[in-house]
Amino acid sequence: CGDDSPMPCDDHGHGTHTIGTVVGDDGGSNQIGMAPGARWIACRNMRHGLGTPGAYVTCMEFLLAPFPVEGDPFHDGDPARGAHVVNNSWGFRDLPGECVAEYADDIQVLRAAGIAVVFSAGNGGPNTATSVSPANNAGAFAVGGSDPLDEVMNSSSRGPAACDGSVFPVLVAPGDGVRTADLTFGGLVPDAATEVIGTSFAAPYVAGIVALLKAMDPDLTLGQARGVLMQIDDLTAASPLIKPDGERSTAREWAKELDIFYAPSIVFFDENGREIIVYQEIDTDQI
Repeated sequence: CGDDSPMPCDDHGHGTHTIGTVVGDDGGSNQIGMAPGARWIACRNMRHGLGTPGAYVTCMEFLLAPFPVEGDPFHDGDPARGAHVVNNSWGFRDLPGECVAEYADDIQVLRAAGIAVVFSAGNGGPNTATSVSPANNAGAFAVGGSDPLDEVMNSSSRGPAACDGSVFPVLVAPGDGVRTADLTFGGLVPDAATEVIGTSFAAPYVAGIVALLKAMDPDLTLGQARGVLMQIDDLTAASPLIKPDGERSTAREWAKELDIFYAPSIVFFDENGREIIVYQEIDTDQI
């Protein structure tokens, strides 16, 4: 890829796998994304799968207020072009059960700007106390993985969260046998697709749901979005992960089956008990 590529570039494959589950759709048979109509931006915080603290922080700054290649985030950053939701399929896998709070302030800054911060929970299971940072930091929305039988994946990290003792992960989504996009190697394999396993590929499901929610209501707060997610009855069981013919459902098919999009209504109330928003039935094909 080279340094400071002006275009999104992936020299590993992991980033392509994750963004495919969020927005992937080739207009043909590979309708793999949760929210294919969403616009996306990317920041490469790793080189060949290896990241640095400086790169992690720079990318959080970029997603808060995008700035040009070689630009100054403090002078050139534009918050009006910032993300609505950030998918973070990375973490300190070699430090299970530990709290690394180095990026806690960055997460809080993103949240203060109304940006949902979704993290993969890690693959340190099945033992308890295997949460990883930054997913176990306060404010991070940690997503574990489920298998084709709608059980928590054996490898999915368990809580409690090392930083504050809270429930970890917040919820789980499909993370085993996820069909998504793969590297095309410069167009040599234009229809490249693959199946992947890990919580890195469960988090994008939830990031995609948040994108759909924001499409429904741009003024939706983080608290309201979290409330919707937590009201979905059995997030992983909301669709058949394995079709009758044995083929696994894609994220797009999974999105269409979630109760949230077909429930008669979901009602929020403020602290005084007053109704503040109602979602009626919505066809995800129209988003």
